[in-house]
Formats: sequence, structure tokens, C-alpha cells
Amino acid sequence: MSRPPTHPPPRNQPRPTGDVQPPHDQARQAVAALADGRLADAERHTSAIPDTPIILHAWKTYLCGLLAMRRLDLSDAASLLLQAAALAFTEAMGNEGESGSESLRLSACALNHAGRVQRRQDRADLAEQTHWAAYHLRQQHGSWAELSETAMELGLDCDVAKRFGDGQQWYRAAIESAEQIGEASTQRERKAVGWTSLATSLSEGGQFQLAVDAARTASTLWQEHKPGSVDAARSKLRLGSALLGFAESLLDDDVTSAESALNEAVSRLKAAHDELAAFGEECASDVRSTNEQREVAEKLLATLGS
Repeated sequence: MSRPPTHPPPRNQPRPTGDVQPPHDQARQAVAALADGRLADAERHTSAIPDTPIILHAWKTYLCGLLAMRRLDLSDAASLLLQAAALAFTEAMGNEGESGSESLRLSACALNHAGRVQRRQDRADLAEQTHWAAYHLRQQHGSWAELSETAMELGLDCDVAKRFGDGQQWYRAAIESAEQIGEASTQRERKAVGWTSLATSLSEGGQFQLAVDAARTASTLWQEHKPGSVDAARSKLRLGSALLGFAESLLDDDVTSAESALNEAVSRLKAAHDELAAFGEECASDVRSTNEQREVAEKLLATLGS
């Protein structure tokens, strides 16, 4: 079981910026092709990467693991990514300075993806162990964005295990790391993702007032970062959902506050419906969800008014 950090890493610690970069042109082209979804090109470039020296073998194995993930071949993906992590770690042990640090960054990247695969395989305990190993490496060698990314993964691992308190601490750690990212757009997106996951975890853990506050913060960040986007529209749906859950928790004890929350929930869900509907089939399930939740909220309001 991973222990959430009790304090953030030192802010004055020098950290790399940007993503870890492969030291070979074919590997760089494979990374770019994967990012664009050109899997055939990515596979062609990956196969052209030499097997020596060991760092290139590590990159080749890592990219093969990512390709297996895209093909949903989870067993091969997990095996290849763990192998890549071990190869990169071995390479780092024989090198000091920047070269060794970059190898450890690659090892952490491979572990981060391996943990995701393990979680998808319903191996939650193993996923958490793998992500903790990645986080440990990134504490010493990773960028703020990488540290935030793995803290998010650990939060998800804890939520899957129903340890919502631990998950929420990890999400807060992810947000704190995201606040140190120098590039403004990346910082806003990472913070928005962190607040979104925190809101979901708080709702699932029964902390409805805090969930509303977190969902409101997330929605504001999405509106600033991607106004008019699917993410921004979905953030309004999540805020409406949080308000509905909060209202339902108040019905027996505070009818006035429940009614206020329900009225805002209806307003937020209506706005979410109108925005999500404009995206067509991509958001059809979201539109259905807004309709269902809005109907519940309106029925509860009618009951309170009768």
C-alpha cells in the first residue's frame, strides 16, 4: 500500500522540463507517430531502432509496449513495459549525471504505463505498487508534470481500492505538483484534471459539500483552459451531478439548503445538456445522463414544493 505524501517535494529542487526524449531519430519518429495515432508508422519506425546499446533496446521495448497497449494486448503490454523499465534502470546504474537521470525518467515512464495496464487487468494492488515505484523515481528525477501525472495514477489506484481518503491526498499532491509547472496551458490542464478526479473521489466517499467545491473549481479551470470544448461542457455535467448528490444528502436535515442546491443543479444540468448536445454522437451518453439527473432534481424540487 502506498503512503500519500504528507508534504510536497521541495519547490527549489531543479527539475527537467518537457518530456523525456529518445536519443535516436527512428525512436523520435515513432513517438511522434504514436502521438498522432499513426500506429503503422509507429510500428515501422520502432522496428528500425537498433537493439544496442542498451538504452536504445530500452526505448524499442518501451515503444513496443505502448503499441501493445494501443492494440489492447494488455498481457504483452505489461510484460514489455516492465522489461523496458528494467532495461532503462540497468542503463542508469552504469551512468551518472544527466544521461543516467534521463534513463531513470524513461524507466519511470514505462512503470507509469505498466501500472495503468495492470489496473485495466483488475490487478489494482500490483498497479499501485508499480505506480509507487514510478513516483519514487520521479520524486528524484522527474519533471513537475511527470510527478503530477503519477500522483494522479496513485489516486485512481486508491479509489479503485475504495480507499478514498488516500486517493484524495494523492489528487491534492498531483494538484500541488501541477501548480509548479512553468508552461501555463499545461499547468491549467493538469490542475483541471486533478480537481475533476478529486471531486469524483469526494462524491464517492460521501463528502458531498467538498465534492461540490472541487467540481466548481474544476469547471472554472476547464472554462478557462478550453472554453467551448467537450471537457468544459462535461465539467458542467459533473458540477450538476455533485450538486444533486449534495442536495440529496441534505433532504432530511436542511430542506432550504437542499432546495438551493437542487435549483443550481437543474440550471447547471440544463446548460450542460445544451452544450453537450451540440457535439452529437460523441456526447450522446452524456446528454442522456444530464436528462436523467435533471429529471431527478426536478422531481425532488416538486416534492419539496408540495
